[in-house]
This record gives sequence, structure tokens and C-alpha cells, in this order.
Amino acid sequence: MPLTDTTTAARGVKRGMTSSWELTLLLSNAYIEGEICPIAMQITRAGEYGVMGLIHLARRAPGQVAMIEEVSHSEHIPKSFLAKIFQHLVKVGLVRSVRGAGGGFVLARDPTQITVLEIIEAIEGKIVFQRCLQDEPECEHFGGCALCGLFEQAQDGMREVFMRTTLKDLIERQDRMEAKGPTSSPITSVATLPEAAK
Repeated sequence: MPLTDTTTAARGVKRGMTSSWELTLLLSNAYIEGEICPIAMQITRAGEYGVMGLIHLARRAPGQVAMIEEVSHSEHIPKSFLAKIFQHLVKVGLVRSVRGAGGGFVLARDPTQITVLEIIEAIEGKIVFQRCLQDEPECEHFGGCALCGLFEQAQDGMREVFMRTTLKDLIERQDRMEAKGPTSSPITSVATLPEAAK
């Protein structure tokens, strides 16, 4: 089961603890005053923090353990939230937990073998643009709608980029950005992504 879920996200918004963009991908539509109100699909903070945390682990020497406090401080991620994310990633086999004195977390596989798609879908669940693309479609036009086909094409394109991008690719991309200095834009078009991410 993915780390995020619709019920938890909805409770968080109600308590003011979670911003609307943190609703999971499963919430493709909400009903407000009897009308359907589309919610923009965005990766949650859990997914974002998961990738950032694993990039930190990937920068260490193979097998070198990182303490949760270190990763939390370095990446500016709440410690308790990060611990929950890492424990989930341990269960799905992306991270290994080391107990005892000097214990912490270490990547379970080489950074070249872990993709962004694996991390995000381990936390978020399957990426779904719209309700017609769910495993059990909730669409009265399913099977005969050109728009559903367009959604599927866009979804497949995004999943393809995530699938081809590994932790190693992200590290190399980040290093290039830092080498250019603080004036470089963090937003890069698909056309300028590393070859592995195209």
C-alpha cells in the first residue's frame, strides 16, 4: 500500500496541516456544493521528500549509513515525517535499515538501479492523471472518448521520463546546476534533460 492515501490527506487539509496540493493523485475530482471540481494532479510532499532523501543516501559511499537526523537537517525535511517515509521505503525494498549504535539508513540498491518512478509510485501509488485511467475506471465515456486517450498519452509521457531517470541521473543534474551558480533556473525542459531522462 502506498504511503499516502486520500483519507489521511483530506484529514490533514481539514486540520490545516496539509496544503491542498498535497492531496494524493487518487483525488482526481472533488465534489463541492454538488458540482465536480477538478483538483490539479501534483506529487505530494511525501513523494518529493522521498526522492530528496534517497538522493542524499545515494551521494554517500556504497554501504555507508546515514542517520535520520543528518538527512533531515541537510534536506530540510521534518524528522518524524522523513522517518515514516524511510520506514515505508524499507518495506518496499528501496532502503535498508541498520539498527544499533551508529545505525540509520542506506540504499538497498545501486543509485543507477533506482528510478524516480519507483520511488514516487512506492509512496504515492500508481500515477493517474484522471479517473478514466484508474485500474477501475469511473468514467461514463470510458472506451469511446478521445480526451481519455489524450490523458493516457500525457500520463505515459510523464511516467516514461520518471522511469528513465535514476537517482544517479538526478545527482549528476544537480551537480551541473550547482556548478553553473545560483542564477541558473531549476526548471529544465524535457529537451535538455540528461540522455537517460529523455
